[in-house]
Amino acid sequence: MGWIPKGWEVKNSGDLFDVRDGTHDSPKKSDEGKYLITSRHITSGVIDYPNAYLISQDDFDEVNKRSLVESYDILITMIGTVGASMLVLQDEIDFAIKNVGLFKTSNNKSYAVFFYLYLNSNYMTQFLDSRLAGTTQKYLTLKVLRALPVVTPNNKILSHFVNEMSPIFKKVHSNHEQIETLSKLRDTLLPKLMSGELRIPDDIL
Repeated sequence: MGWIPKGWEVKNSGDLFDVRDGTHDSPKKSDEGKYLITSRHITSGVIDYPNAYLISQDDFDEVNKRSLVESYDILITMIGTVGASMLVLQDEIDFAIKNVGLFKTSNNKSYAVFFYLYLNSNYMTQFLDSRLAGTTQKYLTLKVLRALPVVTPNNKILSHFVNEMSPIFKKVHSNHEQIETLSKLRDTLLPKLMSGELRIPDDIL
């Protein structure tokens, strides 16, 4: 792992927090309910909701018995496009996960931002790539995710890091939420404007 600063330690991810994965079942699509998120729905640190589908509330509750996602947890894709991660900052979680790794950093929030950035480091990207299984389709095992070597700072440095970085991540999350809201508004209003169902008053033009 190269040089490690004095006072830092190397620990396994599974010793720092609980590590799980999502359901291996395939809940049926539903007309209403909650979203089912798979590896292909996590891109650039956000969820691609438009390409995900809904599952019933009963299926949602059943999946969450195994892999409940909470705010400040970290998700990581395990199959297909492997290693894409997301720090969950929503207050209300409206999705369940399938074939997605789950680091329960919500139980150790001081590590959430630090570990998310660590997962996206060049070292960890190469580490995960070197431990992919499968031939036709590459995937990560839960065993690998539970044994990731994490270089951890002392509590004083970690606390200072969290205080500096958390406001930035909250702002990024807020910006993503605003973009999502505006996109939904656009998708609702634009067809109505084009069909003539809605008209813009002349004094606004």
